[in-house]
Amino acid sequence: MDFERLTKDDFAAQKKNRWQLQGKSLRTIFAEIEHDDLYSPIYGMMSESIHGSWNESMDWSLVRNDDGTFSAFTDYHPADIRFMTPTLNFTLRPSGCG
Repeated sequence: MDFERLTKDDFAAQKKNRWQLQGKSLRTIFAEIEHDDLYSPIYGMMSESIHGSWNESMDWSLVRNDDGTFSAFTDYHPADIRFMTPTLNFTLRPSGCG
């Protein structure tokens, strides 16, 4: 937050509105655009991709050295089909290709 010059007070309006947009939760907006049953898997995968986690770091970003330390894992990773399938589904239809 320091890098972005934000403070915890910068989120007061969002907290007051319970992080809703025009009175709607992200899930409600998603359900209006797509299908509610897709929310949990899509949100989970995309959140993991954006925010990362220790498992994500261990799987894709780090390699454990023999001495217990970690180094950057710089090998090429092909796209994960679990991410590509919904992403393509959400982008092809609006473009008129799906």
